[in-house]
Amino acid sequence: GCAAAITFCDADHNQPHAHGGPTDPDNCGPFCRRHHRLKTFTTWTWRRRPDGAIEWTDPHGITWSRDPIRHQAPDPDDPDDDPDPPDTPDPPQPPPDPCSGDPPF
Repeated sequence: GCAAAITFCDADHNQPHAHGGPTDPDNCGPFCRRHHRLKTFTTWTWRRRPDGAIEWTDPHGITWSRDPIRHQAPDPDDPDDDPDPPDTPDPPQPPPDPCSGDPPF
């Protein structure tokens, strides 16, 4: 795997769409431009393993792989997942004793 941010990646069809390759997670992968071109214009190939990792095979038949990176988004309906809940007002304080000398704040 490459450390390129997803915003700088191309969606690559392992089996080209024009040759019947489906647009699905097993046949598609996000690759930086360098790795996309490596697969498209050389004899390097890739496949998705059952665990989700992408395994590359170089021109000599040597395979290279890394564990997949997992990202989890919070459930949008779960209020406990809100990282920045709205401010809640402090409970009201009892008024100061008029003879206590404490300020009213």
